[in-house]
Amino acid sequence: MRLRFEERRAGSRRSEKASRAAGPKPGVGAADAAAMTEREASGIRAGAGDAGHAVGRRAVTRRDLCRAGLGLAAGLAAGTGLLSAPRARAGVIGGPRPAARSSPPRPVVLVSDMHIAADPDKRLLGAHLSRNFGRVVDRLAAGPRPGAVLMGGDASLDRGRAGDYRQLGRLLRPLLDAGLDVRTVLGNHDDRAAFGRVFPGAWAADGQRLARHVDRVRRPEADWYLLDSLRETDETPGELGASQTRWLRESLDADPDRPAFVLVHHPPGRRGSPTRSSVGLADGAELMDTLLTRPQVKALFHGHLHRYENWSHAGLHVIGLPATAYRLGFGPGRSQGYLETRTDGRTLRLTRRRLRAGQRHDGAVRELRLRKG
Repeated sequence: MRLRFEERRAGSRRSEKASRAAGPKPGVGAADAAAMTEREASGIRAGAGDAGHAVGRRAVTRRDLCRAGLGLAAGLAAGTGLLSAPRARAGVIGGPRPAARSSPPRPVVLVSDMHIAADPDKRLLGAHLSRNFGRVVDRLAAGPRPGAVLMGGDASLDRGRAGDYRQLGRLLRPLLDAGLDVRTVLGNHDDRAAFGRVFPGAWAADGQRLARHVDRVRRPEADWYLLDSLRETDETPGELGASQTRWLRESLDADPDRPAFVLVHHPPGRRGSPTRSSVGLADGAELMDTLLTRPQVKALFHGHLHRYENWSHAGLHVIGLPATAYRLGFGPGRSQGYLETRTDGRTLRLTRRRLRAGQRHDGAVRELRLRKG
């Protein structure tokens, strides 16, 4: 579901009114937001995929009503996810704006392994965690508008603390304020309960009560299935479970003619051993069987390894995402960054982006031919 985040402190209403009257601070990007105080960070909320919540407790302005209308129209145009919120909810304020019919599909951006800490100055293995992710947000906010921003898990530093997710919300503020469609899966360093408290409305029933953070993102060119592989917080291996795998199969079978991509934190296997990995999915064989027998699925994307790589098995591409946080080892695929993806149904174009424009390998492109079906 689209992320919405809202943070308020008691007694801050007067300062918020003054801040709104003064207007936004010039030149403040997400990288600068890494050092924001809680009083300065507000206005974002976690909500559902096709409907959401009105902003905070402040008075609704004419601008809000206009933005709400745009968000509702976008939700209706995009369709609803399988785990959607009740239809009676109001339209999302600041939701994605509908693209012009003549414009080509915008890229889907994939970001993974942010490992954000509550402390905005936290460093790990030589990396400034909040600043790194803030640079990604700044590039996305300044560049061409993506169709969606999907995050591949491990949003939290290590144990999924609520403070980590609040800091994540502050850093995401420029994207969410711009109405971008931002969603995430959960990884082994996340915690469902803490995430749900900070981003309320991220789970909604579709009659199956999966108790997992799963989603389907309908784009004009393809569907994206977001899976939850978190088994135990701070435990390395992951697992989907029988219920989630059944949901995925039934969802894919309901739309056999729609091209599909899958995003999950843990890899199902590795090159040369596609269904077995000591640090990946415990039920990777079941996932690969599900995807290989449904030719509309073109590729699986995963995080976890902090390494950009791709391999294929029986025509299905498996693509590892780079981390924004820190490197694990050395080599060109381990540099921090993110991916832009585009597809025309026949090929998948991957554009690598580094934390800063002009860094080595920034803008490097791979084109993968997609299997038929």
